[in-house]
Amino acid sequence: MFKIKYRYPVIILLAVYSYLNTLFSEVYFYYKISAPAWLILTCLLLITASVWESNRFLEKIISRFIKPANSIKFLIVFFISGFIAASVISIAFIILADHIFLHQPLDTLTIAMKLSLTYATRINLFMHIANVIFVFFKKYKTKELEAEELKRISAQAQLQAIKNQVN
Repeated sequence: MFKIKYRYPVIILLAVYSYLNTLFSEVYFYYKISAPAWLILTCLLLITASVWESNRFLEKIISRFIKPANSIKFLIVFFISGFIAASVISIAFIILADHIFLHQPLDTLTIAMKLSLTYATRINLFMHIANVIFVFFKKYKTKELEAEELKRISAQAQLQAIKNQVN
């Protein structure tokens, strides 16, 4: 799933959707976050892109050690490593944004870190759920093709048996 062709538009849509969701929920008012809108949207976009790309990277690494054919174990390890990466990425972006642009007090920064951590782990969860759907749908399609092939072979064998009876 992380290798889809149109991942950049999906990343942008996820970030914009999340930003609009936070505006609608008045998160910045309730938590007294005074960062400019462009900075918040940029952070959400960078966090989303970084979480997605880190998951692409982790998928390659983990598949070297755990075969994706062992789906459950692979998916669990993949999710946990993605969760850790998303957490580190979100905190790093908030610290970086504060250091460069805002210079806010520690209590406000702590709230921003908690919110970004919640966002990053939620986006990571969403991405991994979508990935699980892709993996199991792909397995389902493969099993369906195998079943069709077995039906075809069975029909051919029955036809051959009937021919043998006639002869």
